[in-house]
Amino acid sequence: MTSGDTVRLTVAQATVRFLAAQRSERDGVEHRLFAGCFASGIDEFRAALAEAKRHEGGPVLVHVETDPLVPAPSSESWWDVPVAEVSQLDSTRQARKSYEASKAGQRPYL
Repeated sequence: MTSGDTVRLTVAQATVRFLAAQRSERDGVEHRLFAGCFASGIDEFRAALAEAKRHEGGPVLVHVETDPLVPAPSSESWWDVPVAEVSQLDSTRQARKSYEASKAGQRPYL
């Protein structure tokens, strides 16, 4: 691929590629800020998890291509979208308590 070639990516793919390219320098040594990889099948996903386990020094982003319309059984998983920790609204404080209770029962994958 030459520099003039067009690359078509989803927003998620472009974000992972961008973040995986970011670097930081500490004590004269350059470090990756994020490790990033893509997975479009179970074998690639297993390889991505193995890479994530090996990575040291920061977060790992794994972009997994999925089909949201495929009829599949429930995965019994949920997205971690925290509710505000501080609020004057009783409804928000109650939602935070519910979030923390659900989070306590979550098990880490890696």
